[in-house]
Amino acid sequence: MLVAAWALLPSSPVSAAEWEKLAADQLPPPVLATMKRELGNQLAKEPRLKKRITREGTFEYRVSGETSTGEVDLELTSTGALTRKKEVLTPDATPKDILAVSKREFGVLPVNEIARVTKAGEVTYEVDAEAADRRVDLVFTAEGGLKRKVEEWKDPRPSPTVTAPPAKVPAPAAPKGAPKKKP
Repeated sequence: MLVAAWALLPSSPVSAAEWEKLAADQLPPPVLATMKRELGNQLAKEPRLKKRITREGTFEYRVSGETSTGEVDLELTSTGALTRKKEVLTPDATPKDILAVSKREFGVLPVNEIARVTKAGEVTYEVDAEAADRRVDLVFTAEGGLKRKVEEWKDPRPSPTVTAPPAKVPAPAAPKGAPKKKP
């Protein structure tokens, strides 16, 4: 039945993949309360607010803002339940063991972002680095253990363009028993 109900939603202004911008007065009270509880007075400027409809037909909300320590993203249900919190950290705010393992794994790669992510009550740290030849993402447990490493190599060389002269097509073979032509 959920499939049939979802089929009726295309006339809605948002789809499962699109976020719609909102004003603060458009947030449901439970979402606003969770936002205030999680962020308090930490935001340096007005947050960016968005909502989208999920495949289940409910709304999901995203609150993004800048704090003194970096960017913060919250994802919430319409009841105000926090489903994901991502806090971008400065190197000073990152646990030292995570920095040490990151340096060992990345070597000289420049670090793009370090974030503390809380999802379903589990805290992880995500460190992303990128160079011209590869991208490396590390995920650490809250205790600093390496949980996952994803390394994507890029081919910095352009794809070669090969142009060959047209192939010579051999003349058709003479039928058996036909006299041979003299050159």
